[in-house]
Amino acid sequence: MGGVLDGFWQQGVALAVFLGTHAIAALPGARGALRRRLGAGGYLVGYSVVSLALLVWLTVATLGSPFVALWPPQPFAAVLLVAVMPGALILLVAALTEANPFSLGFSGRTFDPQRPHTCGRVAHPLFVAFGLWAGLHLLANGDVAAALYFGPLLLLALAGPAVASAKAKARYGAVQLDLWRRAARAAPPTTRLPALRTWIGGLLLYGAILFLHGPLIGLDPRDMLP
Repeated sequence: MGGVLDGFWQQGVALAVFLGTHAIAALPGARGALRRRLGAGGYLVGYSVVSLALLVWLTVATLGSPFVALWPPQPFAAVLLVAVMPGALILLVAALTEANPFSLGFSGRTFDPQRPHTCGRVAHPLFVAFGLWAGLHLLANGDVAAALYFGPLLLLALAGPAVASAKAKARYGAVQLDLWRRAARAAPPTTRLPALRTWIGGLLLYGAILFLHGPLIGLDPRDMLP
């Protein structure tokens, strides 16, 4: 057993650094000091780059960990994963490209409550996307390395909306957010859908991942289908 557990040390270190970095960034004092030193834009870019680099490290470490099964493969989970991921990736692209004052936003666009797009229906598209991705991958894989990888990411996705809502409230104020929320809900249904560019970007990303998943990760999702 000791020899098997020894194979997880790199993944454990990568996971600890990844979670520790996010925990430090969540501290108001640390986040405020970094924002003052780097500026809001510099902080966002730096945080995104560091998070992505650590996620890549964690991914590589996970792929190098030994396989220890926790439960047998579930064929229905693979079908569900392939079917749901297009929607999850559309939500991811929405989080990156559409204005959203209610959650984490990266687009820099001005929010129009008369045309709220995705956040008119889904306030936290980034966390929903990551939650679907992590939860379905955890169910479909069912081994220790996958649990150590997708489990914490699923927990972060579940905790994210509360943290993002608190940040939005501190930035805009509860009254302004409530006005935007009411206006967005009253907007025509067609304006509360992802923008056309979001649909296109999400589906193109899905196609690219479906094609590259095998060469990069070592497992083609299509091979998991019954």
